[in-house]
Amino acid sequence: MNNGKIQQEGFKAVIAYEKKRGWEAKPYQKNGYDLVSKKMNSIRHIEVKATSKKQIYFRWLEENEFKALKSDKKYYLYLVTNALNSPTVFTFTKKQTLSRFKGEEIKYLFTFNKEDFKKHKYK
Repeated sequence: MNNGKIQQEGFKAVIAYEKKRGWEAKPYQKNGYDLVSKKMNSIRHIEVKATSKKQIYFRWLEENEFKALKSDKKYYLYLVTNALNSPTVFTFTKKQTLSRFKGEEIKYLFTFNKEDFKKHKYK
């Protein structure tokens, strides 16, 4: 299944979940989170992670998402399981999310130029 479809269904589930709670969530894909949810004078900045599986054992955060987790006082992480069939939403505050954090540097950047692709072409 397409990860984009799973994430889209996760967004729908979170928006519906927030609506049932009396909150209004809208897409806001900037600053390291996906949704802004409001209820009277309260605001939540929500990062959504979704899966088609029944459980989530780990999830990666992109660099901008992790920066938001560290710096944004209104940050929440919402995990959506079984997103394609019968979504279940799990909510975690900033503090709860940070308490589960295990950091591993896994990204490395390599740069290439056009000449590299001329010299090493294999068929």
